[in-house]
Amino acid sequence: MDQEWYSLKSQPKHEQLAAAFLRKHLGLDVFSPRVRYQRKSRLGMKWVTEALFPGYVFACFNLAQHLSQVRYGQGIQGVVHFKNYYPCIPDLIIQELRTSIGQEELKEFDTVLEEGVEVELVGGPLMGFQGVIKQILPAKLRVKVLLDFLGQSTIIEVNTSHILPQQENPFRM
Repeated sequence: MDQEWYSLKSQPKHEQLAAAFLRKHLGLDVFSPRVRYQRKSRLGMKWVTEALFPGYVFACFNLAQHLSQVRYGQGIQGVVHFKNYYPCIPDLIIQELRTSIGQEELKEFDTVLEEGVEVELVGGPLMGFQGVIKQILPAKLRVKVLLDFLGQSTIIEVNTSHILPQQENPFRM
C-alpha cells in the first residue's frame, strides 16, 4: 500500500474539523499545525489560535484507494491538484514541520515583557501611544511605562493586556 502525503484544501476556518474527520472516520495520519499568539483588539490583548497554513490540511493516504473518500470528507473542499496530477509532499518536509511545531501540532509565541522593551498601548484611555517599559510590577499583571505625553516624559501604570511590544507579530512581513 503506497501512501504519500497530500495537501488538502479545507473549507474556510474548518482545518481542525477536516483533520478530525480524516483521523476518526478514515484512520489517516493527518498534520494540521496551528499557532497561538497574542493579538491586539479594541479591548486589549487576546490569545488567538489559527491554522499555520490557513485553508489547508496535510494527510497521508493511498491516492487510488482513498481519493473519493478524502475529497468529499467533512470540512474538505478537495485535494490540491493540477488537472490530473496530484503532487505529493516529501515525508522529510512533514517530519521537519512536526519536529518544529511539536506533538500537539500547536506552536505558541509568547512575548516576554522586560524593562526597556518598546510597546504600544492597545487598550485603555491612552490607546495608540507608544512608550518603553520601565518596571515590571511583581505579583501583578501590570507594568510601568514611560510615555512622551504633551511634550514631557510621564510614567504610567498599565495592565499588561493593554500593551503590545513593537516586534510582537511573528507573521508581519
